[in-house]
Amino acid sequence: MAVFTPLTQQDMVQILTQYTVGQLDSYREIGQGIENSNFFVFSREASHPKQTDVQKPDELTRWVLTVFETLKADELPFFMALTTHLADSALPVPAPQITHTGKLWLEVRGKPAALFPCLRGEWVANPSRTQCAALGRYLAKMHVVLRDFSQTRAQPRDMAWITRSIKQLQGLISAFDERLLHNIVQFLEDNASPMQLCSVGTVHGDLFRDNVLFTGDSITGVIDFYHSCQDYLLFDLAVATNDWCLDAERGFLEDKHEAMVSAYRGLQTWTQADEDCWPAIQLLAALRFWLSRLLSRYLGGYQGQSTQGDITKDPDEFKCRILHIVRRYQLFPIKPV
Repeated sequence: MAVFTPLTQQDMVQILTQYTVGQLDSYREIGQGIENSNFFVFSREASHPKQTDVQKPDELTRWVLTVFETLKADELPFFMALTTHLADSALPVPAPQITHTGKLWLEVRGKPAALFPCLRGEWVANPSRTQCAALGRYLAKMHVVLRDFSQTRAQPRDMAWITRSIKQLQGLISAFDERLLHNIVQFLEDNASPMQLCSVGTVHGDLFRDNVLFTGDSITGVIDFYHSCQDYLLFDLAVATNDWCLDAERGFLEDKHEAMVSAYRGLQTWTQADEDCWPAIQLLAALRFWLSRLLSRYLGGYQGQSTQGDITKDPDEFKCRILHIVRRYQLFPIKPV
């Protein structure tokens, strides 16, 4: 969560006066992530609203202020309603706080912003088999809870986006990468009909390790729902297994992969279509993030304006994961150019 829109002490004071959260004690920028500007905010003398697993060090209450860099105000209702629905269902998800005037977000420096409770826990760089299973169970429960969530959002990274992205990258990437992208798209198009039979619903869409907080082996927070949309339910599982259970150098971490998938299947319906298309959905998940990182590397954008934090991620990590997926399931031949 890098910082692209720096805020002053006066900005923070004015923001907190719009909420019933007490007075500003201090704040600091969060220098991780690549999409929004985020800040830890500490307030005093506030009774905290009812919320699952809120972190409250000493007498201070800790919040996270998010300034949205790409999402527009008219796009926020879906995400605000989604996290509120999950928090109301007793899942450890930070719901937005409501201002004195009943709003879920406000305007800061010409951009929409929202205030969230800071959940306790830390993300784990090298999750254990037990923690992988915990995420599998969490995902299954989340998908069940979201069955009665009525709002929808289309997947913005659909095949049309994939096609446009590949065209934008022509001449910028290697011949091998261009051939690999062509082969992946051809494989996905060949499997489009079977994939249409897979279970669909609202997904998180970005369940990387740094978006899941643990205290011990228990999940105490899941954050960053801004990729949520309608998609194959297994897309969530694929994103997670590709990051948690698939090492770019070593390949599949079989014990962790089995733990996460088995835990999910133990609580969620897994159809024959899901079984048949699981490799294709893993490939699709890896492709979307590979393309996203390639676009950021070669075409840039607002992320070059970050004032703190690393905002570039290595695209080759996902190319390596793609190659492991293709070889594991023998999806198509990989030939040198």
